[in-house]
Amino acid sequence: MRLAALRLCLDRAPSKEPFSPEKVRKVVVFLWGGRIGDTLMCTLFCNAVKAQRPDIEIAVVTGPLGADILEGCESVDRLEVSGKPGWKAALRLKSTGCCLCIHLSTVMNPTDFFGVYCLRARHNLGYDHSDYPLFDVNLPAPDSPDRQHVADRFLEAARILTGQKGPIERRFYVRRDLEADARIQAWLEAIDLQGPHIVINLFGSSRHRSFQYEPARKFLAVWNWAFPSHILILLPVPKHEEMLRRLKAELACPNIVIAPYPLAPPLSIALIRRADLVFTPDTGTVHIASALEKPVLAIYQSEARNAREWTPLSPRHAILFANEPPTPHHRSKISDFDRNEWKSSVARLIGIEEPPGP
Repeated sequence: MRLAALRLCLDRAPSKEPFSPEKVRKVVVFLWGGRIGDTLMCTLFCNAVKAQRPDIEIAVVTGPLGADILEGCESVDRLEVSGKPGWKAALRLKSTGCCLCIHLSTVMNPTDFFGVYCLRARHNLGYDHSDYPLFDVNLPAPDSPDRQHVADRFLEAARILTGQKGPIERRFYVRRDLEADARIQAWLEAIDLQGPHIVINLFGSSRHRSFQYEPARKFLAVWNWAFPSHILILLPVPKHEEMLRRLKAELACPNIVIAPYPLAPPLSIALIRRADLVFTPDTGTVHIASALEKPVLAIYQSEARNAREWTPLSPRHAILFANEPPTPHHRSKISDFDRNEWKSSVARLIGIEEPPGP
């Protein structure tokens, strides 16, 4: 209802002037939520544009987390760090004479729409928003499932500005913090455990994308039984540290350890750089591992669209889907997946023979 009311009042073409990529000199990428996945995909756009059009100034509107990830990225000329997305925050967004605002989310929510409007760019580029006059430049949704990844949207947006023919190389920016690298290296040397280092994230962006205590306990016990040489490094997530401490204490296994916390993005990145495999639900950890080209085993809900849009891009990866819920009124549980498929995927990604057993 709010979006419909906003569109009724504000959904107008931002300019009477036809869009001309050659005239674009200032671009703002609207990543208000500052989520890890969107932010890393944005770096593909920034790197591709700067390689062909260094005359274009690129700004990114993002939150504190996104700004932390983008710190040091030479392809981003300016970071505009916003607080929590909302109506008042949208009114504080400053118009900077921007030629083009880019917003490539699948779903348009009211605050994003209002935020884009408040930026007052001369043109707005959206994804599959041909029915929105505010977005006078539209990137249509591809028919092929192989081209529906969010990364492809950002590269196609770069193609619009650069006119580049043929494939565009995927070049992520992944921040490297020397202090974080040294801290993680010192921690790994201190625990002094030999074997493949498996970084395990048990938590997604919502409850139904996260492991609960008992399924997590059983799963870690099974992993330790099936692959006893593996060092299982649990990623601490805010509000879940106590659950991880309980898991470690109850399992009482020396090769299950909890990474140092609080684990800010530079430390997470430093740890994943040293991983032999990353196991995680569909969340930002998938995309950090992909950007670093680490083997990654990701779990997705049974809903296929999200897997198409956010599948791992690492050269070595595998996907597990949660089992279908018992009725359409239930959600699938992220911890409920085929254990045999999990075991064979781990063995293949690590490069060992699959262990026997159920």
